[in-house]
Order: sequence, then C-alpha cells, then structure tokens
Amino acid sequence: SGGSVQGTIKNFKSAVPGLNSYTTVLTADEVALENGSNLYYTARAVNLTVNANGTVGAPLSIMSARAASTWYYRWLWYNATNGLTATLDTSSTAPTAPTGYASTDYKCRLPGASRTDSTGSQYLLQLETVGKLSQYAVTTGSNTTNLPVMASGTLGTYSETAPTWAAIAWANFVPATASRLSVAANNSPTAGTAYHVIIAPNNSYGGRGASGFPPLAMGIGAGYISYLTLLLESANIYACSDGSVSVSVFSWEEA
Repeated sequence: SGGSVQGTIKNFKSAVPGLNSYTTVLTADEVALENGSNLYYTARAVNLTVNANGTVGAPLSIMSARAASTWYYRWLWYNATNGLTATLDTSSTAPTAPTGYASTDYKCRLPGASRTDSTGSQYLLQLETVGKLSQYAVTTGSNTTNLPVMASGTLGTYSETAPTWAAIAWANFVPATASRLSVAANNSPTAGTAYHVIIAPNNSYGGRGASGFPPLAMGIGAGYISYLTLLLESANIYACSDGSVSVSVFSWEEA
C-alpha cells in the first residue's frame, strides 16, 4: 500500500531478549519503505527477530562477519517474491541486500542500532529502543550490568571562568546516527569529598562562574549524580572537573 515518506514509523520497539543474546527483536505497527524508483510500501504488524549469529548474508541475519565492539544498523526489506525481512548491517546509509533481495528493493533503516560487546563471544549489548529513543538496559548477569563509562578521573583543568576542556569521544557509546545524547555525571563516592564538574557540547563555553556558562555546571557531594541531555555538535562532548568524577552514557535519540 502507498506510503508517503521513507522511515515513517508507528510504534517501533526493539530489544535484546535474554542474557548473552545474539538476537534483536523488531516490532512496529507500521513502517514506510522506499524502493529505487521512489515508490513506497507500507509494512504493517511488523514482528521480526534478527540473529547476529546466523548465516551471514541471509534474511533475518547479519550482513558481514560479526566483529567485537561494532555498531550494526537495523534494516527492513521487502519485495513481492520473498516478502518482509530484516538485517543487521554496519552501514547506516548503503546496506547490503540479503539473499533474495536487491539494493533497489523496498527498504528502510529502523531507529537505533545494535552493538556487539568486547568479549570473544561478541554478544549484543542490552539495548532498548522505543520510537527514536534508545537506552542501555542495565540487566543483572548480562554484559550491561552498568551504564557504560565514557570518561572518568580528573577531567581537563577546572576553572570558574576559563576551563581547559577534556574531549570525550562518543562514537563507541552511541551510533553515528545519534543526534542527541543523555549522560550521567557523578562524583567519586569518597566520603566527605565534594568536586565540581562541568559538561558542554563544545569547548567554547566558559566556566560555571562565567558568562556563557555551560548547560551542566555543578558542585556535587560524594556520590551525587546529575543528568544532562545535549545535541551532538561534533565527534566529542567536553567536560572538566577538579576531582575524580565519571561521565556515563544513558541514552540517545535520532533526529
């Protein structure tokens, strides 16, 4: 049936079921796919499970040899002969067509991405996506028992007016398709110790006492946590502190 815009999606959800899992479950009420002739097909009642440990290149599988610590984007495919299928692909823009499909067939990249862990087994990290928002799903006994730490220790050189910023690259923590990032900053839980931490989307901001102060600037007691959501302006976000803190990724969103 006719669709209007590729990627129009209603009630999309994705999750990695169970512990030490290779599978990603993809569900949606509706998804609009576009083919090479700019025609549209609307898939309804989507419910597919993609196996990253399946046959490389097959439908409902991964499109290249699985590698550790790698982002895999979720693609939906359709043709009249083989129907609807999904794949995991390292490309967010030019995916490899699975067996029985062509690059010009109807396709659509679904929101979020799946990521393998750093172990030899290369299991998928516990991630959940609802709509365009994805977050790490902290799960006891899994490969995601805590939020991933992007940076820790004394970051940059803290100053009330002229901080020296530490660059924190985000590519290993959220996929290239992310446009907005939510981070959690917390102080070392050392009793009686209070530190300052400031976080910004670029390194042009002044310190917490300056004009042009950054979006997060806090003095925190031992063990305190604060959250910040910011647009990604480059390959890094920036932080500085006057003591041991950690910056962890919580979630990301696509435009």
